Amino acid sequence: MSKTRNLSDLLDANGDVKSTALDNVPASDDASALTTGTLDSARLGTITNFTSTGIDDNATSTAITIDSSENVFVKPTGIGTNIGIDAVSTGYYLRDGGQFRVARDNSQSIIANRLNGDGLIIDLRKDGTEVGSIGTRSGDLTIFSTATNHTGFRFAGSTVFPTGNTGIESNNTMDFGTNAVRFRNAYLAGGIYLGGSTSALDDYEEGTWTPTAISNITINTIENANYIKVGNLVTATTRLRVTFATSSPVIGGLPFSVYERQTSIANDILVSGSYVNQILSNNVYIYNASTSGTNKLLYVSATYITS
Repeated sequence: MSKTRNLSDLLDANGDVKSTALDNVPASDDASALTTGTLDSARLGTITNFTSTGIDDNATSTAITIDSSENVFVKPTGIGTNIGIDAVSTGYYLRDGGQFRVARDNSQSIIANRLNGDGLIIDLRKDGTEVGSIGTRSGDLTIFSTATNHTGFRFAGSTVFPTGNTGIESNNTMDFGTNAVRFRNAYLAGGIYLGGSTSALDDYEEGTWTPTAISNITINTIENANYIKVGNLVTATTRLRVTFATSSPVIGGLPFSVYERQTSIANDILVSGSYVNQILSNNVYIYNASTSGTNKLLYVSATYITS
């Protein structure tokens, strides 16, 4: 049995269901039967002039919103159009024209999970052409540019490998910067192996030091005093204005301790007839210095081995 019902019998002027909506409906069509049965399409009628701001979540809150520009928002908080831009709004934003934004509070926003085998996880494209990829190789993360002759990295344990444009390791093909476009500083705790060498250059240092008068010399002016240390080899230079008391003055203050007594190790004295006799205990011993005159220009270059 069926009974034709008008929409005005079901809904009041405010669009709410009337309390008498099911009056005089046969038992087979009453509310208790609606859980397993169906209402005739003629009885449902057609609702016209209906608008909605979104799709609700079991009538408790808005779950999905589609605005007039056909942008889609899924469970937005804050201002939907600010999802992915500000520090407040969360949710999913499918923007008209192909943009996707997502923001989540205090947890990861995107999970991309490749199953069963290594390969690409994310494929990046420009105008339909692949330009880069993020993937895995032997379970390691790879990030690389896919353009011809481009490079990338494989992050494996405690080692970072250079790769080619397919994510496969590539030997002796990648440079860090160029002569015109350089990185600034490199901070290393270990050494540098140059040109395939099996021995590391583990120390290079430049700096200044302060020459001191140990004996038989007065230092009037220190014009400069610099050093270069490569490994355990030190070259210390200084330009001084001095007065000698005897022909055997001693200058101290070398920047690094001297490994045992050293003599004639690439040293030079710009005082006629003088030379470095020995380097010992952080001191430079000068021989045959002229005692005539005062405020002489003295240039010392001493290269020695430190411990």
